[in-house]
Amino acid sequence: MLLAGCAAQSTPPELTAGSGHPVTATCPSRQISPNTVTLVDFKAVWVLRCPFRINGSPQITERADGPADELVRQLRMPSEPTPADAVCAAQAIQLEFFALVDADGEAVEPDVPTYACGQPHKGVLDALASLRFRQVSGNGWTGRRTRPSMGR
Repeated sequence: MLLAGCAAQSTPPELTAGSGHPVTATCPSRQISPNTVTLVDFKAVWVLRCPFRINGSPQITERADGPADELVRQLRMPSEPTPADAVCAAQAIQLEFFALVDADGEAVEPDVPTYACGQPHKGVLDALASLRFRQVSGNGWTGRRTRPSMGR
């Protein structure tokens, strides 16, 4: 988790509860598809995480096997709108890249629901923290590219 602060107030991007975007299950993976997929029927069998690189260190890939049902449940929660008169702290929490991966190797980078000032829901943070990640590669795991037909 990276904490950062700034003096300007920003508007968080519009997210759709329980949705995400197809990605390649590799670290780093920023080749996000414009397609949006729903998490309603998505069954994650493992979770990919790409920790932040520090001081030019090699990218590592982490994997948590097993049920990710609580994480998916938390990701389906709606975001809270920010009231026009809200006073928000000048800080941001940036999550490390993570993706949900199904039994076919299809990966989805989920939209993370937020509280009123754009902070990730605590339930998502807690669910991610409860998973048992293990390092599987020092330079990225090469998975299968998602099918464009996942877009709904």
